[in-house]
Amino acid sequence: MQLMLPWRGAPIPNLISTATIFTIRPVHRAHHTTAPMLKGNSPIKITLAELADSANPEYTIQGLSDTETSFFVLTAYDTEGNESGYSNEVSYRSPSAPTLTGITINGDDQVIENRSVDYTATANFSDGSAQTVTSNASWSSNSEYAVVSSNGTLATSEVSNDVPVTIQAGYTVGNTTMTATKVVTIVDVPASNLPSNAPVIVYPDNGQYGVDEPLNITTDPFSDPNDNAHRQSRWQISDQSDFSTLVVDITSDSHLTVFPVPHMILTSNQTYYVRVRFYDVYFEPSDWSDTVEFTTYSLVEDLNSNGIPDVNEVDDTVDFNLDGIPDNDQPEIIKCVQTEDGSAYIGVEKISASISEIEAMGVIDPETIADTANRPADLIFGLFSYRLKGKPARKHRHIENLFFRRSFRVGHLL
Repeated sequence: MQLMLPWRGAPIPNLISTATIFTIRPVHRAHHTTAPMLKGNSPIKITLAELADSANPEYTIQGLSDTETSFFVLTAYDTEGNESGYSNEVSYRSPSAPTLTGITINGDDQVIENRSVDYTATANFSDGSAQTVTSNASWSSNSEYAVVSSNGTLATSEVSNDVPVTIQAGYTVGNTTMTATKVVTIVDVPASNLPSNAPVIVYPDNGQYGVDEPLNITTDPFSDPNDNAHRQSRWQISDQSDFSTLVVDITSDSHLTVFPVPHMILTSNQTYYVRVRFYDVYFEPSDWSDTVEFTTYSLVEDLNSNGIPDVNEVDDTVDFNLDGIPDNDQPEIIKCVQTEDGSAYIGVEKISASISEIEAMGVIDPETIADTANRPADLIFGLFSYRLKGKPARKHRHIENLFFRRSFRVGHLL
């Protein structure tokens, strides 16, 4: 352990102009009354030549204990070798590293047979912090019907009735190891289970033209021949009638019969195709619904077709990436917009090679967001949105290394 110890002035009057050597003396705090008792064979002596800045002296002390408190006093010598009295005493103790206090397993209590489900492990520490340690934990299960991979994925096999299994995760920090267990039930799917009825899309109408944002794709109610519950719905939107390429492919357990299409997903004056399928409580899929074709309205006015609404264009003085080129002149790598009242600016620049294009950027009125539970309640400058085109990044399709900057006019407090 090391400590940077700075000081100012001199321990005795008028010594600062004549001091040639400083000493840092470790002391035994338990014996310190009016004067400290020296600890060790000798004090640490520092000459002026050893100081990087004699006007602002500081020295790094090496080899301090990680577990004990260290105490120090300072003295100074003048050119005649006279030593000053002791300075004020200072102390230092290395912050204690938080210790591992427990681990928890998070995930579903039930898993359908012949399926895989991901679980996560969270380590808890003495300072109240928590850390996800899924890939660093050791996983195991006690059943021949379930196998847990090293990244917490539980794979189940077929069972003849509901079977409880216990999964375990262990995690080690230093000499401390904590384990946690979780009982999971493998659910047997009845042989008599039938798929739910195929959904019917009731909005938009098939062939509808001039569909505007916000768009809530809506189906009729869920119907199941076994009266099973509705677990999930899978929504797909494509600009190809055979769904060979997908604009949206989302499976949701919250948007079951109404799917609010996120802003910036759809483009103006474009024909799209949508379909949906339901899943019952056993994850049995229904047939796909009939495909519905619709065409969007001119969603924004963008006369120069640069992907930015004309009302939100910035001028040529904006250069967020500081390359000396107005951002308006390089839309292939950066796009910028301003709020409706011009009080704020924001830009997004593509850095990752997985991003081929910033297709569009705009400003959203939060009042138009259909998800009233999760939409922001109060945004000073509104809500900004952008659409990227690129390669899917691994299984989560998350494009990383996106460079983002923002700038605000003088007079606005963030």
